[in-house]
Amino acid sequence: MGRHPVSRRGFLQAAAMAAAGSQGWLRASWRPSVRVGRDRAAVAAPPAFPEPITLYQQAYENWSGEIFVPDVWTAAPRSAEEVVEIVNWAHGAGWKVRPKGSSHNWSPILLPGGSAGACLLVDTTRHLTRFAIDPSGSPATVTAQTGVTLDTLLEALGAAGLGFTATPAPGDLTLGGVLAVDGHGTAIPAEGEAPVPGKGYGSLCNAVLALTAVVWEGGRYGLRRFRRDDPGIAPLLTHAGRAFITEATLQV
Repeated sequence: MGRHPVSRRGFLQAAAMAAAGSQGWLRASWRPSVRVGRDRAAVAAPPAFPEPITLYQQAYENWSGEIFVPDVWTAAPRSAEEVVEIVNWAHGAGWKVRPKGSSHNWSPILLPGGSAGACLLVDTTRHLTRFAIDPSGSPATVTAQTGVTLDTLLEALGAAGLGFTATPAPGDLTLGGVLAVDGHGTAIPAEGEAPVPGKGYGSLCNAVLALTAVVWEGGRYGLRRFRRDDPGIAPLLTHAGRAFITEATLQV
């Protein structure tokens, strides 16, 4: 490719932007509307919401622009334990909770059009972004909180000489969002190829070795880690936004 090599991801992004042209619907980046704290919000705050978890009101718009809800209460937990605190509050208060990543979607996976009602979005992108790479095993692994973006994760993996066989082309997606919808890339084994440990094909969910999810146990919600060989992991691997995964360990 001459003196200016182009990565596969860069090529696909450039091609998508060129195809969109002047149609206006494709966005190079997505940014939410301004946040309003609970003391200045126009709509009453969720009752008895646990302090000091950050809570604010913000307009919600999905990436395609087809769904817009002007006043949505959103929380930004700093840890998985605060996620559990929010979910237990919601259970007692009669509210629904939806994990929010990049909102890079076309479907009403989080909110339908119109009003959020008693539904709280939990933003994973502000604090739930930590990860750790373990290159010592066979295969090597990465354990990551679900608010981290693929760009951030893949850059760190690449610096360690690791990666995934295939991932979705947009890099601004969160890991949690990709796992929720069974996101995938495009790759097939070459004829005669001998795969190295950790190499797999299909969706990114195929690389999952373990998940930590918020589940109902003992009369309240708590965190539980599911290994790949646990039958209970099956509905969590592609949950379409109806489960809350806080962390995942994947082979790389």
